[in-house]
Amino acid sequence: MQDVGRVYRGNEIVKDISEIFKVNISYSQAWRAKSYALELLRGSPEDSFAKLPIYGHNLIRENPGTFTHIQLDAMGRFEMFFVAIGVAVSIFFINYLRPLIIIGGAHLKGKFKGTMFLVVAMDGNNQILPIAFGIGKIESGESWTWFLSKLKECIGENPSLSIVSDRAASIEMDIRTVFPFVFHGLCCRHLMVNLRQKSKKGKTFEQLWWMTCKAYRSSDINELVHTLLDICPDIYSTLWNLGYDKWSRAHSCGQRYIVMTSNSAESINALSRHARKLPITKLIACFREYLQIWPNGLGTEGTPQPNGYGRLKHHSHGHLGQPNSIIHMGPFSLHYTFACHVQSSSMVQSHEDHGSA
Repeated sequence: MQDVGRVYRGNEIVKDISEIFKVNISYSQAWRAKSYALELLRGSPEDSFAKLPIYGHNLIRENPGTFTHIQLDAMGRFEMFFVAIGVAVSIFFINYLRPLIIIGGAHLKGKFKGTMFLVVAMDGNNQILPIAFGIGKIESGESWTWFLSKLKECIGENPSLSIVSDRAASIEMDIRTVFPFVFHGLCCRHLMVNLRQKSKKGKTFEQLWWMTCKAYRSSDINELVHTLLDICPDIYSTLWNLGYDKWSRAHSCGQRYIVMTSNSAESINALSRHARKLPITKLIACFREYLQIWPNGLGTEGTPQPNGYGRLKHHSHGHLGQPNSIIHMGPFSLHYTFACHVQSSSMVQSHEDHGSA
């Protein structure tokens, strides 16, 4: 009970209740008790969806340049949500960061299942900055098109922009539709995992693959590709159909800088693995806190913190224009007393799953 970071599972609750109170309870009773306790701490998912419009309104009011949008279906139920905090997208990304974004997705783990869409960028110190994210019921070509179109409204049309993602066919088609003039590169790690399944020399193939992807000269790539094909000739058609510009640094038609993978987005997905169990407004608040911590990416003694995230100081109400200050995101807890006219029953379609702890 002393490790506050651990997951308190149902069988552990049964055991602790038996040892401490000498009372035997079933697993289902422990599960219901845990669910009720978490709802008291976090609020219900239904109430969180009902508060989403006013939460988005407060984000825009407290943070100039913030963009939010809620998409409903024909019956008025929740379909998708998009948010980009103004200081991240309008100030940092457009003015100071490299014109390169990494996109990815991850599954939600709460009562209402769905997909989290994510866009991250990198600063000059290769620290990760989430600039936009969304939540949708499913991951599909239509949902990616909607999400990317909202992102384009925030960052505009930039011919020098580069996008890195995994090899999902829906993402590639949607990028061509929404950003027809930008360079789209593939994550070399995801591609390597797919190609390595065709090779019997996994470790050797992996080493040669990274040497090939990161090579700067075309002559070196030609030699390395021939070596790869000697090890695994079955990958020739895949590499040729994809095009060398999608995975090769030397043949890239756009600026990838040193970003050859989508690991930056995967890092944020890993960071949010517990937050993705939370109600929707709590999940948004977690990403807002990531942005608050990011500008203060050095510890108390000037040492970089893991993933570029530092300690949030107590004086976290600085102004947006002050350099090296913490971003003021607004006291949202003060606004939850406002009435919300969108009923949760009309916005949420339940897909309850009691199998996830």
